[in-house]
Amino acid sequence: MSLRCISATAPITRLLKNSTSDIMSFNENRRWVNHYAGPDTSVSVICDQFSKFEGGKVELTKDDKSGVAVIKINHPERRNALSGSMMVNLWNAVNELEDWKSGKGIILHSVGETFCSGGDLNTVRQISNPDEGPDSRQSSRWRSRTSDSL
Repeated sequence: MSLRCISATAPITRLLKNSTSDIMSFNENRRWVNHYAGPDTSVSVICDQFSKFEGGKVELTKDDKSGVAVIKINHPERRNALSGSMMVNLWNAVNELEDWKSGKGIILHSVGETFCSGGDLNTVRQISNPDEGPDSRQSSRWRSRTSDSL
């Protein structure tokens, strides 16, 4: 799927080059390439852990006829804060859209009065405090494994 920013492409390009050039870049197929050499925790392990922190939804719909996809952030009771499972949903939606051949554009919107208040602090708290996590023993092991490799 090739996406075009209708306005302000120069500032976005500059921002990307300035803030992420050391760790992220586009390859010849316009796919993001991660050059991060941090912990060896795989994306699948991170997704498995984050999906345990439930709440809200990120919903993807695609219209092949128009080529427009809609990503809806739906967690209004928490001001659309992204829970762990929502982060995984968003990751999966973006990956699905990268392979969508008839895609031309994306509409990103939310339910309720607030677009998105950021990461859900309950998720952050549960990850930081293994006694509060949905699976405290595994959260502790995951956190220990990732912090040991820093």
